Amino acid sequence: MRQKHSGQQGKLTAVKTANISWHGEVPHSTEFSDIYFSGSSPFTDDLADHPDSALNETRYVFLNANQLSTRWDLLDEKASFTIVETGFGTGLNFLAAAQLWLERGPDCGTLHFTSVEKSPLSRQDLSRALKVWPQFSTLGKQLLATYPPPTPGFHKIYLMGENNRRRITLTLIFEDVERALQQLRGSDHPRFNNHNLFTANAWFLDGFAPAKNPDMWTQEVFQSMACLSGEGTTFSTFTAAGMVRRGLQSAGFAVGKVPGFGNKRNMLIGEFRATNLPDSATPTEIVAQKGNAEFPPPWHIDALQTVEAISGDHRHPTTDRQTEQPSPLKEVAIIGGGIAGCTTAHALAQRGWQVTIYESAGALADGASGNPQGIIYPRLSPWASPLSRFNLSALLYAARFYEPYWSARDSSPGDSFDRHSVGQRCGVLVLPEQSTNHKTFANIADNFRGCEEFVSLLDNKQLRAVSGVALNAELALYFPTLGWIKPRQICEHLAGHPNIQVEYAEIKAVNWNSQSNRWSLKAQTSDHSSVACNTTTYSAKTVVLATSHRTSNFEIASHLPLKTIRGQISIAPTSQKSAALRSVICGAGYIAPGDESTHTLGATYNLDTNTEQLRDSDHQLNLNTLADTDPALPTLLNNPEPAQLSGRASLRCATPDYLPIVGPAPVFDDFLDDFAALRDDARANIPQSGSYWPGLYIHCGLGSRGFTYAPLAAELLAGIMNNEPPALPRDLQIALHPGRFIIRDLKRKQV
Repeated sequence: MRQKHSGQQGKLTAVKTANISWHGEVPHSTEFSDIYFSGSSPFTDDLADHPDSALNETRYVFLNANQLSTRWDLLDEKASFTIVETGFGTGLNFLAAAQLWLERGPDCGTLHFTSVEKSPLSRQDLSRALKVWPQFSTLGKQLLATYPPPTPGFHKIYLMGENNRRRITLTLIFEDVERALQQLRGSDHPRFNNHNLFTANAWFLDGFAPAKNPDMWTQEVFQSMACLSGEGTTFSTFTAAGMVRRGLQSAGFAVGKVPGFGNKRNMLIGEFRATNLPDSATPTEIVAQKGNAEFPPPWHIDALQTVEAISGDHRHPTTDRQTEQPSPLKEVAIIGGGIAGCTTAHALAQRGWQVTIYESAGALADGASGNPQGIIYPRLSPWASPLSRFNLSALLYAARFYEPYWSARDSSPGDSFDRHSVGQRCGVLVLPEQSTNHKTFANIADNFRGCEEFVSLLDNKQLRAVSGVALNAELALYFPTLGWIKPRQICEHLAGHPNIQVEYAEIKAVNWNSQSNRWSLKAQTSDHSSVACNTTTYSAKTVVLATSHRTSNFEIASHLPLKTIRGQISIAPTSQKSAALRSVICGAGYIAPGDESTHTLGATYNLDTNTEQLRDSDHQLNLNTLADTDPALPTLLNNPEPAQLSGRASLRCATPDYLPIVGPAPVFDDFLDDFAALRDDARANIPQSGSYWPGLYIHCGLGSRGFTYAPLAAELLAGIMNNEPPALPRDLQIALHPGRFIIRDLKRKQV
């Protein structure tokens, strides 16, 4: 049967949290009749007498058995190390590993810790559990502060070491372990089992006992472990069950039995030995076959990397990329200085890249990212479509991303920004645009019951109390962790990283030089004080196109079906009544709380023109949509006339499916050749990966939600470029992938 991606069918709902009973300070799972703290009785207060027993077991079973201290002592100063865990539980294993990394890991390296949990602890239960180990108080506070609500998907969290330097990345996956590990893999196609974004260095297998929770110990789990492992990847687990031993051995792991911790007789340790390489046929010998394929074509995988890894055969003379040793210094040119470019630049700079931003205007965030206020705009659905799932993940990530800026008002006087320079976490109220939305809002609130810290349904009395003004709406969805930002100030702060420099130059063309294996960037430069321009050519090994609707102006990306959409905002003076507004109001239109002496409202969605000149007709349209949002809102502003409003118009970039474009840039002609059989049969069996330009990536198509989408999209792209555990599951990576439109059009016989 054709494989289905997890989570795309049915409702988009909260994750069920663990049902916990407490025996002293020991959490006990009522579902599996098992304890979280192994080594202590669930029916006594042993832990109170021996508070380090569970921690000592963690160190014995997972840290020592995987020889982490010894292995980390041998790492280079900028090296990374990846641990994957099945069963996050109370986070004890993670905190113990994180603390050890801060003590023994390289100062400039990164620990990537990916953990899967189907039934996460509630924040309250997690807080209670962590109080047992005061030695983790600093890391525990960071974990609790960023711990996501029980929502499905991948959650990227960062923990800091000394000097506020990001040294630990936690990827929490709230999902069934089989599906989670499958989505971590680059492909489930059997010919590409080992072509993943990352390789695990160690596995912590810490689910409930196999006899009580067999779903965590299946052959599918062991096979995914093998696909995500490399030669020498280690594992350890508290159990010595025969089915676990046999399953790991059949997946290619060498398994040993050693004494267990405390009263436990035995436990299992081992390492991956099988190579699991594809069969002897190289991709050049594969011929597309008609007929229903069990697996979709793995077009999202880089064919050149696959070919080089398997046979060294360079099949695509178009790019003519040669195998070479990676440069110790990672350099990248990012074309575009809006929110997409600046978030990408910052994500890469934090990973040690030397970044140059090329901006065609005289300042950062001069295009669609240059509005005075940017709303972190929620758009949820009761249904789990790719768009709604990405929206959910982007909202949660954006809330964490902007939190340090919003919290800056509590920082010391010497800090470089304050509350009014960057925005405000004031909450966002979403009002129904029509009466039929009432049922939809009720369904969303019901689906996310238990996630009130993220979203809740308010009645009129409650929304009046939250907003600070008298609104007519009967109900609203409330997102307390969201708010508004000042895009230009955010972009300037992001670009202020010491690894980033900004060049004010308009890149006109991007061409691959097969002789130097570098990109040639042809530019026009200007000092913006005269009309004189100079033509300059820059060079870069790696390039990111973050140029909004102008991305398709580059010949190499001209196949992208980008839409240019004009948007005009209106700026109204604050009145005595409107000054009381305390939260963002969204609906048919939006209005944000006053920034100094003005409110921002809008925005139009014009398909009829690309002009950036202000139009009174669009000011009137913004006033009309504000009244449609709630009739009380124009009254707050004293019902201004269009001529009384100022504003700003800019051009957004949207895609046909309203999802961003994030990932490596495909070679259009090679895609047409390699996947031509899809024209005749959309389900043709084509065991062929894609062909991509070396070191060329795209981040655009953010539409009207750039400030919400860009942080997560940048993190996804930076993870791809650094071969890290991904920020999104594979099916959503594919949904955002730049090559998706070519495959779509082939199936529709449009190319």
